[in-house]
Amino acid sequence: MLSQQIENALAQGLPTSLRVEGEVANASIRNGHQYFSLRETGASIGCVMWSSDVQKNTHTICDGDRLIAVGSVVHWAPGGRTQLRVRRVEPVGEGALLAAFRSRCEALRAQGYFDPSTKQALPAYPRRIAVLTSANGAAIHDVMAMAKLRFPACALLLIDVPVQGAGAAERISAAIDRVSVSQKALAIDAIILTRGGGSLEDLWGFNEQVVADAVLRCTVPIVAAIGHESDVTIAELVADARAPTPTAAAILLLPDREETAVRLGLIERSLARGVRGRVATCHGRITLLRHRLGQGETANLQRSAARIDALHMRMQGAQPAVVLAKRRQSTQALAHRLHSAVHRSHAKAEASLASRRLPEAMSKRLGALGGVVALLDRSLEVVNPEAVLTRGFSLTLDAHGGLIRDAKAVQAGDVLRTRMANGEIRSRVEPASTKD
Repeated sequence: MLSQQIENALAQGLPTSLRVEGEVANASIRNGHQYFSLRETGASIGCVMWSSDVQKNTHTICDGDRLIAVGSVVHWAPGGRTQLRVRRVEPVGEGALLAAFRSRCEALRAQGYFDPSTKQALPAYPRRIAVLTSANGAAIHDVMAMAKLRFPACALLLIDVPVQGAGAAERISAAIDRVSVSQKALAIDAIILTRGGGSLEDLWGFNEQVVADAVLRCTVPIVAAIGHESDVTIAELVADARAPTPTAAAILLLPDREETAVRLGLIERSLARGVRGRVATCHGRITLLRHRLGQGETANLQRSAARIDALHMRMQGAQPAVVLAKRRQSTQALAHRLHSAVHRSHAKAEASLASRRLPEAMSKRLGALGGVVALLDRSLEVVNPEAVLTRGFSLTLDAHGGLIRDAKAVQAGDVLRTRMANGEIRSRVEPASTKD
């Protein structure tokens, strides 16, 4: 058989222990066995390390590692594959891509790209999800199958983008920006950025700066699921959430329809109880209000009637004729008060003027009266009887002081008083003799 001849040729032509150096790609563990490839420029060879040897090695084999694999070349006839059976590995330093990945991670972490505060919350019940992946890849089928099983009410919008190769990073970045700008028009609630597994080189587009920038500035929540569970890309670290596989991304975003149905049932029953309770409460309040309304109807009508009467009185008082009469009375009262005030003001002014002129007038009047008094005094002095007495005349008075002007007015025995200038003489009337 040809396979047997190949095995024999390999056994005879190659040493049983080889040291092969290369960059690790497509590393994975299945059933405890380690599978990977070692690459050099233009060449690659598959490697396998059985679980017994895996347990003996302390180094974890990861994509991008630069390793020296110690083992022998074997040909697996059933699968028609020639592999390097590795007994142990010796790291010789990080590969170029892995070194670039770690360096960029450190730089972006320092700039806050991975900061939890930048993460957006995922929608609880998304109505439409944009899936950014290759239309020819297996990832879209995984997402569609899980969405149909888990929550078929959610619509999926496929955004076909290349997920590896030259220009893939730029195309992915542009697609993210388009969805972000058109979020309302497209009615997108979330984005799944995904692809299947591959080597570090295959996944490198998701480690580019342009993709990290687009993910960070996107206003739509993004769940990234790139490669297998062991694969980690920068896009996943910047995204709002990371899922190990495309199927897990759908599970993370979509609610389980059975759990949702149970939850809706609970909510429905709770709402029904709440509505019934609310209706009962409202019915009780209506009954109470109806009772109160019946009791207070008469009182309310009385208060309303009294209020209407008061308003009627106020309206009557506000009639133009009544208002005009009140204004006329008020105006007349004000006019009377004004006239009185003006009169008092004039009286005060005249009194003030008179008080200023009175002393002068009194002085003039007293002077005039003084002249009159002097003239009267002189006239009186002229007619004064006592003045006549000084010239030798006398006055005869009766006992009562009455002036005797006629001798016939006296009788014998009357006492007379004779007043002269320097005194008074009393005499008695004697009867006249016969001889006289």
